[in-house]
Amino acid sequence: ASAIQAATRKAREAEQLKNTFIANMSHEIRTPLNAIVGFSNLMIVTGDLEIRQEMIHHIEENNEILLRLVNDIIDLSKIESGSMTFAYSLTDVNALLQDVATIYQIKANQKKLQFSCECPQKELYILTDKIRLKQLMTNFLTNALKFTKQGSIRLGYRLDQDRMTLYVSDTGIGIPETQRQSIFKRFYRANKTAQGYGLGLSISQAIVEGLNGEISVESEEGRGSTFRAIFPVKKAKPVTSPSAVNFSTFSD
Repeated sequence: ASAIQAATRKAREAEQLKNTFIANMSHEIRTPLNAIVGFSNLMIVTGDLEIRQEMIHHIEENNEILLRLVNDIIDLSKIESGSMTFAYSLTDVNALLQDVATIYQIKANQKKLQFSCECPQKELYILTDKIRLKQLMTNFLTNALKFTKQGSIRLGYRLDQDRMTLYVSDTGIGIPETQRQSIFKRFYRANKTAQGYGLGLSISQAIVEGLNGEISVESEEGRGSTFRAIFPVKKAKPVTSPSAVNFSTFSD
C-alpha cells in the first residue's frame, strides 16, 4: 500500500510540475513575442528615425529574452532526460571572465552600479566546458543585476590548489533565510514581483553538478548575496610549435 501511495504522490507531483511549466512558459513566451510583433508593426507606419531606433532597441531586448527562454527550455528538457552533455576543451579563465564582464559592465553602467572583474592569477588555463561555464556566469550576473538597485557587483574566481571557486557578489536586496534552500528549485522566484520564470538558478545547479562541482549561496537580507560554484580543476597550458598549436596538461 505504501508503494502505491508513493507512486501516486510522485505522479501528482509530476502532474503539478507539468501544469506549472505550461502556465509559466505560456506567459513568458507570450510577453516578448507580443513586444516583438507590436513594435515590428509600429515600425511599418512610423517614419521618425529616432522613434524607429528606439523600437529596434526594444525588439532587440525582447529577442534576447526570447532566445534565452528557448535555450533554457531546451536545457530543462536535457536535464529531465539526463542528456545534458559537456564538451571539455582548453579554456583561458581570465579571458572568459573578461569577455562576460565586458557585456555586464555596460549593463551595470546603465544602472549606475560599480562593476569589477577579479582575476587573481596572471594566467589560468583549465580543461572545462567553456560554453557551460559562460552560461553559468551569465545566469549569476543576470540575477545579480536584476536585484541590485545600488552599490556594486563583483565577478571573479579564487584558486586553491586543484579547486576553483567562481563567484558573483552583489549589494542587492538579498534573500530571506527561509527562501535560500528553495531558490535552486525550478520555477521558484523569491521575489514574485521581479521578472523571470525561475529556471536560471535551477539550470545553473545542473551545470555545476555536471562539472562535478558544488553550488551555494550566502546572503543577508537587505545587504546582498554571493553565489559560488566550486569546481575541481585540471590545469593546462598551451604549447606552441612553429607549425601548429597543441595543448598539454599538467598538475602541480
